[in-house]
Amino acid sequence: MFYDAGGQTLAVLVPGDREVEEAKLERAFFPTSVRRFEDADFAARGLVKGFVGPQGMGEDVVILADPSVRGGADWVAGANEPDRHATGVNTPRDFRIDRFEDVVALRDGDRCPNDGGSLSVGRAIVLGHIYQLGTNYSGPLGARFIDEDDSERPYLMGSYGIGISRILAAAVEQFHDDGGLQLPKALAPFDAVVLIANRDDDAVVEQAERIYGELRDRGVEAAIDDREETAGVKFADADLIGYPVQVVVGKRGVAAGTVDLKLRATGERSQASLAEAARAAVDLLAAAP
Repeated sequence: MFYDAGGQTLAVLVPGDREVEEAKLERAFFPTSVRRFEDADFAARGLVKGFVGPQGMGEDVVILADPSVRGGADWVAGANEPDRHATGVNTPRDFRIDRFEDVVALRDGDRCPNDGGSLSVGRAIVLGHIYQLGTNYSGPLGARFIDEDDSERPYLMGSYGIGISRILAAAVEQFHDDGGLQLPKALAPFDAVVLIANRDDDAVVEQAERIYGELRDRGVEAAIDDREETAGVKFADADLIGYPVQVVVGKRGVAAGTVDLKLRATGERSQASLAEAARAAVDLLAAAP
């Protein structure tokens, strides 16, 4: 594969069953810009596109090889003539290598150079990253400091970051069911929600607001759903949002002196007395993942 690196012709050697990872190549030559040859580039340099081999390249061409080329022998390569290939091509007899760089694209099944393990490629979400930049930026920018031995050196740089919104996206993929989110309490927007099943009943509203207040007093980050909606809508929305604990206050429960509780992670339902509703919710929250 041929590239232009700041006006310099760059020949990149990789086995025929591998692809060049151009991001790696760009990092290897940073800050020099690197671009793949176009048809005009081949013509301008007298190269036959599709049939170029490393044999006989002049000193004006930098020949870079991936480590996977090291130790190989009897290669098949372009013969630098239209519609012709050469066999039995070997280095250093037939071509030279100016430098080795890891430039091939990774693929499933690649072996680890340290222990021979197999690489498994799958879908993932990047939650955070660390870049060891070294002197890639400080060198070209002339960012230097005086060391303790009075020598001038470039800064060694690095960067890191955490994707807050990505963490939530990854959690949603792992913690959900057909009804909505089953977020761990560490990630849920609230610890608990008090649902007023009968908004038109003053006794229900009074008890719900009392329980909500007691939860807040106990340090629970609670919400209260006092919307003018049906109980079914509120239940569905509570599941969708993923409150870890749901406390349902309704007309029949108030008449019986009880409230209904639900642990969102498991769907487990239980009851508690009105007087002990807040404590029961706190205990249930402690059991939530």
